[in-house]
Amino acid sequence: MTDIKGIISATAIALDEYGAVNENGSRQIIRHNIDKMGCSGLFVAGSTAECSSLSIIDKEEILRFTADEVKGQVPLIAHVGATNIDESIYLGKLAKELGYTAISSVPPFYFKVSYQLYCDWYHRVCDETEMDMLIYNIPHLTGASFTLAQFEELYKHEKIIGVKFTNSDFYMMEQLKRKFPSKLLFAGFDEMLLPALSIGVDGGIGSTYNFNGERANRLYQAYQSSNNQLARELQGECNELIEMVLGYGLFPCLKYALSLQGVESGYCKAPFPSALTDDAKLKFKEESAHLLSNA
Repeated sequence: MTDIKGIISATAIALDEYGAVNENGSRQIIRHNIDKMGCSGLFVAGSTAECSSLSIIDKEEILRFTADEVKGQVPLIAHVGATNIDESIYLGKLAKELGYTAISSVPPFYFKVSYQLYCDWYHRVCDETEMDMLIYNIPHLTGASFTLAQFEELYKHEKIIGVKFTNSDFYMMEQLKRKFPSKLLFAGFDEMLLPALSIGVDGGIGSTYNFNGERANRLYQAYQSSNNQLARELQGECNELIEMVLGYGLFPCLKYALSLQGVESGYCKAPFPSALTDDAKLKFKEESAHLLSNA
């Protein structure tokens, strides 16, 4: 089984004001996640990297410079999800060439198709890339939701090693861990990391770990050490910060939070606002100072 666990950052990517990938700023984000936030792995070119707005050329560039920057320091998971299966296979093969630990993918999300076609899609990507696959289950965005029996069918493929579970259905989460203990299970909602850990997940993969990973790591370690009071306090602090960020807009606020920590995080790409307004920046800086300074 692929050795991936703990707090994994769904890594943001720096973009310039025209929407082009800023490699220098992106490398700063990568280093910040590993060196300052203490993340035990990186989830690359996923939702937090604004993957739905990136070209395949952008994604290829991101996979290449991330692998070059990390140089095996932590496990890397390449998100290769796309509506075009050829793109997913191409990126998955590139990830293998670059030494990524695993790939991940949302289901193809434009046309709603039968479960069997989703299953065939995942199995084909695994077969042609020869990479371990972590299913990215995020039904509120993709519209694709799998039952327990359907996960069991997916898991029959030896290359499907688990799931990034971005869903608030904790009943399903518990069933997945209990019935498939050999498969990896990662919580995708940062605000529910602690209750997910109580179910036995292998860790969390999330956006806010870009700027709040150090606190999330302390939460993870507190839970592992059975210090439940501290873990609850830290989850409360995480959620106070998450509530602020969501109130200002996840992606532009995430990048501004990174800039407050000294990282050249850049702008967001349409359809998101390119950046917070000056007034929003001032308010967020004041409101979050007691949390970001200790993140």
